[in-house]
Amino acid sequence: MTNLLWIVWLIVGLALVIVEILTVGILAIWFAIGAFTAMLLAYLGFSLAMQLSAFLVVSLVALLVGTKLVTTKLKLGGTPVSMTVIGKEGKVTKNISPHTFGEVFIKNEYWAARSVDNESIGVGAIVKVVDTQGVHVIVEKTGGK
Repeated sequence: MTNLLWIVWLIVGLALVIVEILTVGILAIWFAIGAFTAMLLAYLGFSLAMQLSAFLVVSLVALLVGTKLVTTKLKLGGTPVSMTVIGKEGKVTKNISPHTFGEVFIKNEYWAARSVDNESIGVGAIVKVVDTQGVHVIVEKTGGK
């Protein structure tokens, strides 16, 4: 079994990579790095205790260092993208009605939108973003078109 333990670590590492791909956060990849380290130790014949220790230590170090690097490089924790469109004007590309989201084009991006006062706004109208709710923008008609 000891000789095949590296295969178990390989499967664990690959499973964690798949989990990372399928989820939004950046968490499983750090544990995958630990699993691949343990896989290497298993392949080289180190004991299970050494493999588990390496998995835990490498995973935690990767988690702490990696999260810090990713947060710094991507500037996570700054202003959410949705907040940067507040106050910007855009053009309605799909009708906005009281009970369904429409669509507006703002800053080279399409956004799901609804009216601040639940009024209908037709295609081509110029609107201003007054708020955001998640990935949706709340708009008001500016008087253009």
